[in-house]
Amino acid sequence: MQLWSHEATQDALRQDAQNQNDEAQSLRGILRSKQRTGGEPGEASPPAIPVVLCGKTEQIGRGIIAGLKPEYEVIHFVTTPASGAVIIPALLASGAPPPHAETSTIGSGNYAAAPRAVILGGAFDDAAVAVLREAVADAQEGGSAGMRRVPWLRQDPDKPAPPLGPEYGKAMVARAKEALARLEAEGKLAGTHNGEEWY
Repeated sequence: MQLWSHEATQDALRQDAQNQNDEAQSLRGILRSKQRTGGEPGEASPPAIPVVLCGKTEQIGRGIIAGLKPEYEVIHFVTTPASGAVIIPALLASGAPPPHAETSTIGSGNYAAAPRAVILGGAFDDAAVAVLREAVADAQEGGSAGMRRVPWLRQDPDKPAPPLGPEYGKAMVARAKEALARLEAEGKLAGTHNGEEWY
């Protein structure tokens, strides 16, 4: 009888130790998840909002793309009005971009969902924006009726900005994020708004 009691006690102790180890592992996993997502344990972080970014240089574009994360995902980076006029209509129709000689590869390339906004850097002036918007309008009239309508975020030239460099990128990220959050709160990223917005 003593032998059985001793074995049962040992089994119970081993089981208790295993349960404590499992609980500790589970707690570590929850804490790691919270650190990764910044949210409550078990709470999934919302998916990043897909956007297109237009800018003159990939060097600045890389910094802005990194700064927009994790809330926003730049699915494609457009460097010229000519390439944007070909690429943006395809993206708004929920397709992959067609090949173009001036295609950049620094965007995520995740074309599973259409972009919800187009962010235009300071190098994209009135004439450049007109080329892009006209290409989208022509595609819509040409039968791409299912194209997503998006706000066109333009850099406000009246707001002060640092000279080109790392601080410039940080300032543009802050302004773009603030504008995107406002537009989302106003329901303007839902696919029905097609206006120009300043950031």
